[in-house]
Amino acid sequence: MRKYYVSLKTYVAAFSSLAFGFFSVISCLIIWGIFYHIFGKDLSFYSALLLSVLSSILAIGLNFTLLYFGMKFLIRPIKRIKDTIDAVANGDFSARAERKVHKNLSNYVYMHELDEVIVNLNKMAQHLELNQNLQKEFISNVSHEIKTPIFSIAGLSELMLENPAQNAHYAALINKEANRLNRLCENLLKLARLDNSSIVKLDEMVQVDEQLRSSVIFLTQKYPNREFVLSLNKANTLSNAPLLAQIWQNLIENAIKYSPEDKPIEISCKVEKSEIEVIIKDQGIGIEAKKIDKIFDRFYQCEESHSDLGSGLGLSIVAKISQLLSVKIDVKSKQNFGTQFILKIPKKTHSGHKS
Repeated sequence: MRKYYVSLKTYVAAFSSLAFGFFSVISCLIIWGIFYHIFGKDLSFYSALLLSVLSSILAIGLNFTLLYFGMKFLIRPIKRIKDTIDAVANGDFSARAERKVHKNLSNYVYMHELDEVIVNLNKMAQHLELNQNLQKEFISNVSHEIKTPIFSIAGLSELMLENPAQNAHYAALINKEANRLNRLCENLLKLARLDNSSIVKLDEMVQVDEQLRSSVIFLTQKYPNREFVLSLNKANTLSNAPLLAQIWQNLIENAIKYSPEDKPIEISCKVEKSEIEVIIKDQGIGIEAKKIDKIFDRFYQCEESHSDLGSGLGLSIVAKISQLLSVKIDVKSKQNFGTQFILKIPKKTHSGHKS
């Protein structure tokens, strides 16, 4: 498929040449007709020179008139582009430049260069509008998430002053809310750093199976009553160890939070061709099919009744890190039967090539 139906310079050059050629012939015929009627065949040198000058002037005048009114077809998309840019510059990210699609454009990507500019301008405005909406939603969610523990801490501290006998109980609740607020701030800082990291170094040989074991040992200390079933084959790859470890910690802890204590968390790791496959499976409440696409959105929580378990940022961090590390994530879930996260990690050698 060709990119342009007609290039802009070809369009302008062809239009100008045809117009000038056409009116040159018309002008010559008109002027020569007039002179022939007046002088007959007896044209002197000066008369012929005057004839040529008048023909040229008339041709230029007619050509200018045609181009002046004819170029409006070229000016229209430029005006649409200008109006859209002005609107976006003034904060109206919903503005879009109208695109005229030619009926014979099926075999071409764009009508001409200006048509391509219109398409890309509309894409830019769409991304800006999306970012603006996400920013508003993000600020709203952050405000709500921060206000909740702060109000709880303020209320509990007042109760401590009013009822000193219950201070130990209230202090424990304040500590819980303070830790919740601290986790929220830490996660927000992590997301901010990840958002500002377009490129990360993938130059460290990571033993994925050992990372998974370390994450399980760490979380077992935090959740001593949880049981894990491990099936870990040796798997090494070049990656970023701290970021990869963050993925395992977030996903395993997420599985712990949303599954019963008497149900084990299953974790497997194996090498398949040029990828390392890691599966983290729980037997918890599961996720509705219509909600699976939203679980990586910031502050999104499938079950509002479990909002005290987290802020809805853990999976957002996993998604962002996975993007930076080129890790593919697939989620399979069924309500009341559990959820499994399937991750495909590129297996790279020290040469940087997939093994």
